[in-house]
Formats: sequence, C-alpha cells, structure tokens
Amino acid sequence: MSAKQSSPIPMPIDVVSDIVCPWCFIGKRRLEKALTLRPDIAAEVRWRPYFLNDWIPREGIDRKTYLETKFGSVERYAAIAERVAAAARGEGLDYALDKIARQPNTLDCHRLILWARNTSDPGRMKQRLMELYFSEGADLTDPEVLVRAAVDCGMGGDLVRKLLASDADVERVEREAQAAKEAGVDGVPCFIFGNVLAVSGAQDPAYLADAMGRAAVEYAKHAPQPEPQAEDGVTYAEKIGPADRELHWSRPPEELHNLIRALSPHIGARGLVEGRPAIVWRSRLSDGGLELLEVQPEGRRRMTYDEFRRGLR
Repeated sequence: MSAKQSSPIPMPIDVVSDIVCPWCFIGKRRLEKALTLRPDIAAEVRWRPYFLNDWIPREGIDRKTYLETKFGSVERYAAIAERVAAAARGEGLDYALDKIARQPNTLDCHRLILWARNTSDPGRMKQRLMELYFSEGADLTDPEVLVRAAVDCGMGGDLVRKLLASDADVERVEREAQAAKEAGVDGVPCFIFGNVLAVSGAQDPAYLADAMGRAAVEYAKHAPQPEPQAEDGVTYAEKIGPADRELHWSRPPEELHNLIRALSPHIGARGLVEGRPAIVWRSRLSDGGLELLEVQPEGRRRMTYDEFRRGLR
C-alpha cells in the first residue's frame, strides 16, 4: 500500500460581511489582492453572513425610503457615498448609486452563498450578487434575479428556485449572523485570520497581507497536521446537498468514516458531538469503532478531538 503526503491544512480566513455593504464590496477585492501578495500562505476563504440592516423586511423597501430612514435624506447620503464610490473606482469596481432602486433584505442572498459551498464557488456567488446590486441596480428581493445569479455561477436553477421558496437554512443563516454580533463584530467587513487575528474594515491589501502573515505564524503553531492518505483508500463522492452532510450516529462506523473522508477537507460533515453542534473534519476506524480526530465546534476554530473534550470539563 502506498501513501500520498497530504498538503498542509489551509489557514481559514473568515470574512464576515453583507452583500449590500459597499465597504464589503471593496474589502473583498482588497482581500483578493492581499492573497496574491502572499502566495506562500495556503488559505481557505470562508464567507460568513451579516445583516447590515436587519430591520428591513424580507420583501425589501424602496431605496429612497431606506436612505431617508437611515441617513436622514437622499442628499445627505449622496455626500457620504461619493467617497465610497471613489474608493470602489480605485479598486476597479463600479458603484452605480443612481441605478439602485430597492433596498433588499439579504437573507436569501446569504442562503445562496451557503449553498454554493457544495456545488459552486461561494466567492464567485458573492461577487455576482454584489455586482448585481452595486453595478447593475438589480432587485435582490426578486427570486428570479437570484435564480439567474445562481445559474451564472454554475448552480441548478430549478433546485435553487425550489430551495428559495422553502425555509431551507433560514435558521442557520440567521443563527450564524447573530453569532457574529454576539462575538463582538459590530462593523463589516471583518476579516478573521486563522481564528487568531481579526481585522475590521476594508484595509489596504498590504495591511491585510501583513496581518495574514502574522496570523499564519500563530496558526501554524496550533493547526493539526494532516496525515498521509493511502492512495488505494481514496473516497470519491458525487456533489451533495446540505442534508447529506449530516452525521447520524446510529449508522455503522465505517459508513460514518467514509462520509467524513468524502467531505474533508472541503466542507466537512456536521453533527452533534458530545451534545454540541460541530463539523467533523477527520476520523479513523479502530477496534473500538469510530474515533474522532479533528472537530470544529460551531463558531470556533478547528481543534483536535482531545482538545475539544478538555474544553468540556
């Protein structure tokens, strides 16, 4: 049996942001530039939801009403927004203020980004939604606009249409957005590098790249090391939906182990671990059954299972 050496586990970069936040639009581009400045750092960008305007109803509101409610008047906002529009132009982005006619609730947009983790590229999905809003003035409360955006990003239109008409992952997105606020995130974008360093605001690429480097040093001290994987034990799996990620502990240990291997290192398998929601990243089979090796409790960093258990005491 031969073995293939696994690549280092990428440092996670959690980006807490909202689709309708102009500085998040700019911050995404600056992060992309920062990543090119540090090709030596293996990183995994994870897009986390945030509701900049959680008071807006699901159907959205008229843009003029929104600006008057939040800023006092359209004219007052125009004076503020010109500086933001100039910053966007400096990054090669188009912030067309005059095209935006409706202020959306972004819950469904965040659901799309979540679903894109399984079948597409969530970063591409987020970019498309931001371009629709800021550059094209599209109505993100229109389900068909969202379906077309999903199709543009390689997702199945019929499935997305069906999911949007349901409550799928509504509670999950709302819970994750609330968890960010409870953790102290009160301004976006917020970049969390390796769960050891947080940077708030759309900082310059050089600043973000420096923060990334400092975080990578600390992350490397604590990140679990990947194990070599036997080439004749590779697991192949078709693209799956969110429900297929769930770990049901009543299933045979070998079946659970194969599911965990199939989902790692991309999205991970989800389940209750010692009564707490968590993602399971690595496991192994032993005479005693299934042993968990690496888990990630909800809202926290990845850690070894032993470290997780110690935290319960």
